[in-house]
Amino acid sequence: QSNQTNGPHVSAFTADSNDSNADILELVLADAPAAAAYALVTSRFRIPAGDILPLPDGGLRVRFPLAATRWGRKLPAPPSGSYTLRWNSGGEAIGPQDPAVPVSAEAARDFPSVLLPAARVRGLRTAAGAMAVSISAPLAGNETGTFHQYRLRREVFGASAAPELTPGIFFESFGGKSCTDSPRAISDYLAAAGFDEPLYWSVADRSVSVPEYAVPLLQGSEEWYRKLASTRRLVNNNNFPWYFRKSPGQFYLQTWHGTPLKKIGLDVPQRVLSLSYRDLTQMAYEGKLDPVIGREQEIRRVIQILIRR
Repeated sequence: QSNQTNGPHVSAFTADSNDSNADILELVLADAPAAAAYALVTSRFRIPAGDILPLPDGGLRVRFPLAATRWGRKLPAPPSGSYTLRWNSGGEAIGPQDPAVPVSAEAARDFPSVLLPAARVRGLRTAAGAMAVSISAPLAGNETGTFHQYRLRREVFGASAAPELTPGIFFESFGGKSCTDSPRAISDYLAAAGFDEPLYWSVADRSVSVPEYAVPLLQGSEEWYRKLASTRRLVNNNNFPWYFRKSPGQFYLQTWHGTPLKKIGLDVPQRVLSLSYRDLTQMAYEGKLDPVIGREQEIRRVIQILIRR
């Protein structure tokens, strides 16, 4: 309570798209200095306040545009995460070290969960009483939550599922957090060579930019599940989720990542491996996975295989 008396506190939260189709978060602050700086912050990313509008009662209406610039690219939304509202009275750039803006439990109960074009956002109160905004991928109502994700997995990867294979290549890199590494090199090469089938890229959220020629697939969406199960060729530098099962006739190229100076597969001590990784290793040992293909010297051969299959 003392924090709310001596500094700004949040009284309302909304989210919407403006006339320019840009997604905006809007917070109303009481006892808030107009000259202070405000930002929504995680340990790795910051959303600075855009417009700060004074209200007749002495409060402030603070707007945060979701559109972000990352690595020189303009993106419709920031990376997914829980962003804490922080401030400092000096008007300087905000960081995780700055004080959090509190919100009462009563006010937080009325905060909505809103599906915007670029993200799903939800206002919340942390265990410490601070104002935070959860930003995640813009999954539809029948795709978000434990129940719907379980339902989609059962429908697509259940024992009775028999997807018909479709043309194209399904790419993923580092769990959908980027479009980089060996899968990107293969993807770019195929696009430049005039490959005439869809090149899909799995992305964790709308903060991940994809090449102009690619078709983005949002992880956890119904389309993502069905394309993962039915696209004829798959390329990944990591593992797909534990529930993934390769459909009959699919070709799965695992490029791995990093350097060859490490232990993988059966050479890794079992105590440091997850159960899903051990299951995958056992499948490889039993010959249920496609052969491992090398790197530099074989890359052109890999591309020829992908085009032909």
